Amino acid sequence: MFGVYYLAERSGRDATGWTIGSLFLSPFVCIVILWCLGETPDKWKERITNEELLRKRIRESIACPNCQNPNDRKTQFCTYCGTELEKNDNQ
Repeated sequence: MFGVYYLAERSGRDATGWTIGSLFLSPFVCIVILWCLGETPDKWKERITNEELLRKRIRESIACPNCQNPNDRKTQFCTYCGTELEKNDNQ
């Protein structure tokens, strides 16, 4: 039943309702139904928006030459390891 709750929550559906429904049906049947239904349109839009924001943040960042973590282009030192970052306007 934890799997039903997790899958319903992740796909944007009523997790409590699906968990209670799995008491009357088999949890395996509910998992298969949820898997076939997929994400709700609102959850899909939210996931796509979050992915695009992450892509934008990565494109606008500069990788540290020491630890390869992304940093804001305006910073002079890496926020993770303290290495001085090169200022290159062509990146």
